[in-house]
Amino acid sequence: MKEKNVDLYASILMLVIAGIFWSQMGSFTKFGAIFPRAIIVLLAISSIGLFVKSLLSPEKKTIFEHKEKLDAVVFLVTIILWVVLMKIIGFVVISIIAYFVITTYLDTERKNRTIKNHLVTLGFICIQVFAFYLVFSILLHVPVPHGFLF
Repeated sequence: MKEKNVDLYASILMLVIAGIFWSQMGSFTKFGAIFPRAIIVLLAISSIGLFVKSLLSPEKKTIFEHKEKLDAVVFLVTIILWVVLMKIIGFVVISIIAYFVITTYLDTERKNRTIKNHLVTLGFICIQVFAFYLVFSILLHVPVPHGFLF
């Protein structure tokens, strides 16, 4: 496979994403926009720095090997299903399922895993998802999608 200057492509993609985020800043209050704007500006500055670095000292790399392509497809399909099913099933349940699928699939030692290992992983995932749920829904009063399960 042909090697490419991946930093160049990544910097352009990051700059486009920063531009998209910046264009969506219209509905924030004056003080509510401070943190998101700071993050977007840092993203843009980082992407410009990476762009300059990619021009001054380019590193040619192979973008995806066959296994990496499969990993990317599994990850992308899981994230798309997570977004699509979130309002139907609910944030907590679909997040636990998606997180578990991605974690289990990307686990390099999954052939040696036992049911106990999977249950421990699932337990930690549940703790993390419920922590996010509590922080966003109860502490920050940000509504999370509820579906027919939760």
